[in-house]
Parts: sequence; structure tokens; C-alpha cells
Amino acid sequence: MCWRRRARAALCAITTLVWGLGGSLSCGGGGGGGGGGIITIPFAFPQGFFPISITAAGPSDAAFAPGGGDLLFVTGTGDIFRVAIADGALTTFATGVGGGALLRSIVVAGDGAVFVGAANGDVLQVDAMGVSMPFANTGANPVTGLAIGPAESPFEGNVLAAAGASGIQVIDRNSPGTPMVLTTAADYIDLTFSGVTLVALDTTNDEVDTIATDGTDTVLQAGLNDPVGITLDAAAQQLLVAEAGNDRLSFVPVTGGGPTPLAPYDFDPMGTGIAYDGLGTIAFVSADPPGAAATLQGINVPPLSPATFGGTFGGPTAGFGDLELLRDGNFVAVANDPDDPMDPTDSFNNFLFTVNRFAEIQLVQTGIAGAQELLLSLTSDPVTQQLFIGTASGTIIERNGLGGLSLFATDPAGGQILGLERAPATFGAFGGQLFATTDRGDILRIDPANPMPVVFANVMTPAAQPAPLSDLVFSSDGRLFVLDNGDEITPTPRVFEFDAAGMATDLGLNPASLGQPDGLGIDEGGNRLLVATVVTAQAQLLAVNLTTPPTVSALNLLVSLDEGFLPTGVVYDRIGGAVVRIGSDTAGFALVQVFP
Repeated sequence: MCWRRRARAALCAITTLVWGLGGSLSCGGGGGGGGGGIITIPFAFPQGFFPISITAAGPSDAAFAPGGGDLLFVTGTGDIFRVAIADGALTTFATGVGGGALLRSIVVAGDGAVFVGAANGDVLQVDAMGVSMPFANTGANPVTGLAIGPAESPFEGNVLAAAGASGIQVIDRNSPGTPMVLTTAADYIDLTFSGVTLVALDTTNDEVDTIATDGTDTVLQAGLNDPVGITLDAAAQQLLVAEAGNDRLSFVPVTGGGPTPLAPYDFDPMGTGIAYDGLGTIAFVSADPPGAAATLQGINVPPLSPATFGGTFGGPTAGFGDLELLRDGNFVAVANDPDDPMDPTDSFNNFLFTVNRFAEIQLVQTGIAGAQELLLSLTSDPVTQQLFIGTASGTIIERNGLGGLSLFATDPAGGQILGLERAPATFGAFGGQLFATTDRGDILRIDPANPMPVVFANVMTPAAQPAPLSDLVFSSDGRLFVLDNGDEITPTPRVFEFDAAGMATDLGLNPASLGQPDGLGIDEGGNRLLVATVVTAQAQLLAVNLTTPPTVSALNLLVSLDEGFLPTGVVYDRIGGAVVRIGSDTAGFALVQVFP
């Protein structure tokens, strides 16, 4: 690695607007170790537990329990699954519902009652113990969408079902009997409410309609491409729509006009329901092809905005360091200020920052592991709120949710910890363990229950020298991608894919197209890796499309990026934007719109 002189500025120039974040601003010039915990948004569903690889059999739907509670979802089988808000645990809520009916839709009422719609037209009620009972039958067509009439609406307390050619039907919870057919004007696949107004997806005409109490439909947004799922973000006054025809998630204003593309995901043309917890997280199941392994996605809203997010911030900080997405959808980053050997008054320090989705930045802590330590990598545990910070001296520092620091692990070989990530549950027997990459070419595996680093794999350069592995990232389905930045002596950067047995596959990319890469992220919806690099002296964000064979394309030119061999964090926000650590003389963040 190479270090360059960093400009210094007044630390107190940092903007310290707070949005659900802990810690305090220290205006001292030395190595203070103070700072509070990092606190998540109360009750918001934890994005840090997503994405989750699941086995899906067909069309899906999802629903949150009231008040930002657990997430329930179905995937075209007779089972209902649950993701717990407390720890992200995936469990089965109910099995064999309706004698093994193929479930297509789900909704949770305000009192916690669960209703599911089946492929045979049945609507069933499921109690808290997972026991189901018949509720109503809408006819022979699948019930692909369910909604509960909100208070003060004409449908208050009723269950509404979208059943294709059988129409939208209204079921009285107090006297289910025979449902009332509201309209059969089109095939409607999903429902939601905007205030007291019923909104439905019309698959006959590829549009969003509002439905009056007499069944009259009014077009709110036409020209969609096979819409299959809809929900409401009331705070933003936007409808979120899944379009299977072009596999994208889009915003449609509740007043009409749009749609605004947000991000690419694979949506089942037979139905992909979307859920919003009303507090900040949307969830849905993506699958392609239907019946294959699928992914339960969780995304924080509002989306990041190029108009309000990004830029550098003041303080004695440097542009190298890692970046992580926290469970509440905000970001945490490390930065360093190497001392200037020509200035005897200059001293080294390191910094831990948080930045929210409105680009409000807060200093959390300084002098981590000593004021002379370089902080190079970063990851988090969404359950415990622990941060794990990799250093240039080969140590990994654990920071608990209250700000306490302790030594977690040390690389016996003394390698610099350049990349740090937690393995998903799908990565063989190593789910939840930490994986680190070093400048000595090692991929280290660290079991939190026994934090003694074990060499998982080793990578050598073509010149038989240890490869500097500058970053790594996991996919939810259990693939590990590792970036070899080629170093200054052997400029042959490579990207490898590892399986849980430690077997490596070189993606075979043209080294010239990768430049001097430092940061690695993943956009699973777009099936691509995101690489922060410098190509012919120009900072760029690249996409490595995971096709056969993989290809490299430029996404965006960045204003400022460290010129190779310095860690540069890059994180995809899962809703169309990548956040990249930028800056040579000051630290900052750039938002790169990677879709559309």
C-alpha cells in the first residue's frame, strides 16, 4: 500500500445532524476513544437480515405483522414462513394450510389475524399457532391478492380478495358467508389501499386502477409492463409496483404520473406480492425461473437521492477506508488520517462515522485500537449491532452496540485485513462466520464462538507472490467473490468465485478492463458485481455482469477515488444506487445510480 499526505481541516466542521444514530462529536485533536453506540431506528424491520435464499415453488406474497412486526410470506406451497424482526430467524409459521392448498397471497389484519388466499379460490384464516380454518371461497380462480379495509373506509374491517376472472370480492369478517363481488371488469392480481381508496393491479390492461364502492374503476397509471404486485409507501405518497414484463421495481405516485424505475429484480409473472411495514422497509420474493431457488429481499426506503446524498465532509480524514450498510438502512464507515512527516505538529488518527439516507454525517468514535492504527475494513452483525473492524496490523477489533472495544482476532501471519464480511447461512457450514481477505493472499475464516483465524484459501499472483486481496462479498445463495487488485508489481487484477469447499474459479476478466480495483459490492437483482477502481487514471465504478462468460462495463465516473491499493468501500443500497467511499484529501461518499 502507499500512503499520501492528507489535507487537514477543523474536525468540528463535520456536519453532525442526527437521525437515529448514537455517538458524540469530539473536537479534540488527539486519539480520543469516546463515542456512544449506534442505535437503529425503533421498530423498523432490519434490512441487515436480507437478502435470504429460500426454496420457492411458485408465485409469492408477503405481509408484515402490524406495527412493524415479523414478516410472513408464502411461495406457492401449503406453508407459511416467518422472518423474525428480533434476529432475522427464518422459520415455518404454518404447514399444510388448508390440507396442502397452494397458497398465493397473504395479509395480516390489525388484530393480528392472518388470512391466506389459495390457488383453488379458497381464503383461509390462520391463528397464532399456525392452525388454519376455512374462511370463504371466491370461486375457481386463484386468490392472488388480499387486503384489509382500513378504518373509516367503506370497506373497514373487511377482507378484500383479488381473484382474476372471479373479480375483486369483499368478505365480511363477522359473517363471511358468500363474498360480495365488487367488480369483474378486468383480471386483478393484487390490491392495496391508499388512504381509504382501494387500488388494484389490472393485468388485463397493464395498469393501476382505483376501485370505487360501486365497482367503478378509474385508471391511475397505464402503460405498465405486466404488473404483478403492489403496496403503498404512505409517507412518500408512492405506490411500489413489481413489473414482471421488464423485471423492475417502480414507484407510481398516488396522484398518478410516473412510473419511476427503481431497481431490477426477477418477478414471477404469476404474481409477486410486495409488503411494506409502514416504517421504512419493503419486502418481496424474487425468483427466476419459477420453482428455482429464490431470494427474499428487504429494501429500505426512502431511496437515496443524488440531489441530497453525497459529497465530501470536513475533518482530518482520508479517502481510504471501508463502508457498510447497517440493519436500519444507514451506513457506517471508517477513515484514517496518516501523519505528515514534514509537519511535526501533525499526528495520526482514525475515525468511525455514520451517515444516514439524507447524507447527514456523524462522527461516532476516534482512536480505535490506538491513534496510530489504520482501519481498513468493516462489517457488522445485524442481530447484536456489533461492528468488526480490520486493521493494517492484522487485528480485527470488535465494537459492541454500546461502543465498547475489544480485540476479536489476530492474523497469525500478520497480514493487513483488507476485506471483511459475514458469511450467509447458505455458505456451507460457515453461516454467520467472519471471512477476511489480506494483503498476503489469504482468505481467513473466523468462527465467533472460537475466534482463531483459519486459512480458508490462499491466492497467489501469476508471479508466485501472495496476491493482495483487497475486498470480498457474498451472494445470498452462498457464493463468495474475492477481488485480487494485482498490486503495483504484478498489475494483473482478477476476480475469483469461491464455493464453501474453498474451490476457486477465476472469472477470466480482462485485467486492463479492471484497472486498479479496490472495492467490491454486489447487485443481486441485476446479477452483477460492482467494482470501485481507477482505470487509466480515472476513478470509475464498474459492473461485472455475472453472465456466461462474465463481462465488464463502466457504470459511472467518480469525482475522486484513491488511486489503487487503498481500500475503497462500495455498498449497493438494493434500490438502484451504489454508495462509494471517495476522496483523497478528505473523506466522503458518492451515490452512483446503477439503475436504470
